Amino acid sequence: MFFAFFVAAGLIYGWVRGGSLYKLAHLPLRYGWVIVLALATKAVIFSSLFAESSLSSLAPPIYLLVNLLLLAGILFNRSLPGMKLIGLGLLLNFVAIAANGGYMPVSPAALEAAGHVEDAARLRSAGKLVTVREMTDDTKLALLGDRFALPPPLPFRGAISIGDVLIGAGAFWLVAQGMHGMQERQRRTDVARAG
Repeated sequence: MFFAFFVAAGLIYGWVRGGSLYKLAHLPLRYGWVIVLALATKAVIFSSLFAESSLSSLAPPIYLLVNLLLLAGILFNRSLPGMKLIGLGLLLNFVAIAANGGYMPVSPAALEAAGHVEDAARLRSAGKLVTVREMTDDTKLALLGDRFALPPPLPFRGAISIGDVLIGAGAFWLVAQGMHGMQERQRRTDVARAG
């Protein structure tokens, strides 16, 4: 939901600046199926059905693989606006997840500050859940984990990482600039260089 805010803001900003959904839909996305497959797999492992299944123990290696697929998809499309920022955010998250055995470290205090008191209690009690691990003094690269709270009354409450903020900013830029198409972007670049 956090990322939906950035996408919606990008849509509004792009529309106000005269962009169109048609141009956004026709961005030259290379190997888009890799990104779609990775996002669909991520949605499955984040679901409660998966968490309650016997396959939940496979979540950490699947989570690492999914993030590698997303990074590959971003790499293929790095020339699109915002993709380098998205890639940097994904890389920071991947490093944190890989350093912690396939789990994203999450601060229970950040969850509590965001209003997710029950989730924080479950995380403290279990130590780790499907794709997240409690952030402790032993957490590797804790600075890159979900340690920042989005508290009420914000519409998307939760704990986020530095990587999440970069991904969101990149998604905003991709959508806002993508609504003007690649030709318009190239024309503005050429005018700026000539002027």
